[in-house]
Amino acid sequence: KAFIQNKPLLVTHPAPHEWKVLVGIPLDQTEPMQVTLNNVNGVSKKQTIFIKPKAYPVQRIHIKDKKKVTPPKEDLIRIEKEDTLLRKAFKTWRPVEIKEFKLHYPLKAPISSAFGLKRVVHGIPKSPHKGVDFAAPQGAAIKPVAAGIVTLIGDFFYTGNTVVVDHGQGWHSIYCHLEKVSVRANQEVSLRTVIGLVGKTGRATGPHLHFGLNLNEERVDPELFWNLES
Repeated sequence: KAFIQNKPLLVTHPAPHEWKVLVGIPLDQTEPMQVTLNNVNGVSKKQTIFIKPKAYPVQRIHIKDKKKVTPPKEDLIRIEKEDTLLRKAFKTWRPVEIKEFKLHYPLKAPISSAFGLKRVVHGIPKSPHKGVDFAAPQGAAIKPVAAGIVTLIGDFFYTGNTVVVDHGQGWHSIYCHLEKVSVRANQEVSLRTVIGLVGKTGRATGPHLHFGLNLNEERVDPELFWNLES
């Protein structure tokens, strides 16, 4: 088992006597992080992770609906409630065995916006892009990146029709701006399950899929895992 600040981490067991720990690092993290490792014999040790800086490019966006840029008070209340629902979904921990952390693509389409982009909307700096955008056509089928259980479905202010899938051990994926949702809450999904169709709901300038990946409640770059073999 492994922990960071008493928060459990995803541990894979790909082969006998072989263990791998995955740590989700916050995008704005600069200070070293300490991981606690407990082996099967009850022996505990500490491992320090040192963080190197990374510069992300800036993306400037224009959105016609000004309420999506500077929301009025009533929308801010809605946004806060939706953030609470999402945080609760990402806190879910299912103690399932994961032999290998393997991430499949949710659909076949080019990536139009990468993780970590510093976004400026109408000249106003906004939070960094904590996912990847696929430039897919309206109505394209979306499938989960791994098997799991649907833990949250909603129509949210920023992300529109949204689906969150729990893959176990604090590993979650989120699919946003869907035109249509094709699954229900608590449904088990496989790599063959169509969870929804590409749309432009929420704060979106056009049809695309915004995909996000969470580890130990931190949003991380999915391309790190799609490119593991290369």
